[in-house]
Formats: sequence, C-alpha cells, structure tokens
Amino acid sequence: MKAKIRTCPFNNCPCQLDCPDRHPDRSGCRLTDTLDAGQDALVFNNPTGEVLMFFHDGRASKMPAIIAGVPQEMVKKLLYPDATPVDSDRS
Repeated sequence: MKAKIRTCPFNNCPCQLDCPDRHPDRSGCRLTDTLDAGQDALVFNNPTGEVLMFFHDGRASKMPAIIAGVPQEMVKKLLYPDATPVDSDRS
C-alpha cells in the first residue's frame, strides 16, 4: 500500500522532511491530522504572529484578530500565582 502524501496547509506543497511539526515516524503533523479528520483548525502562527483559520475543505482565512475577555480574578491568578489574600488587598 502506497503512503499518502500529505500537503502542508501553509504553502500547499508536500510536507517537508525537515518540518519541525512533522510526525517523526510518518508524513504529516497534528494540523494535517486534524484537517484529515474533518475538523477545522484555528492556528496561532508562532514565527509570524498571524492568526489563521484552516478549514477541512481546504479553505484558509487570515483572521483580523481574536478578542477574548478574561475575568480580572483570572488575570490576577495568572500574573501573581503565589499571592496571598493579604497581597491581593494591596492592589
């Protein structure tokens, strides 16, 4: 049985052997696996900072921005994980 040649959604070329995201034992990566399974994928492109939406039918879209509200308590917990109740009264 011939192995399936995967196409990289970023450049529509066959998956490269030196791609850092490639599976070590076969062609493709988590992104191609997700798209092959019929699911859409929201990708935050680390080197460029782009937000991309890849659809399982082959379409791609550059998203203008992702805006998410985060409760203030969660922000405090993320920024100051070791804060005590006394510390939080000082803010």
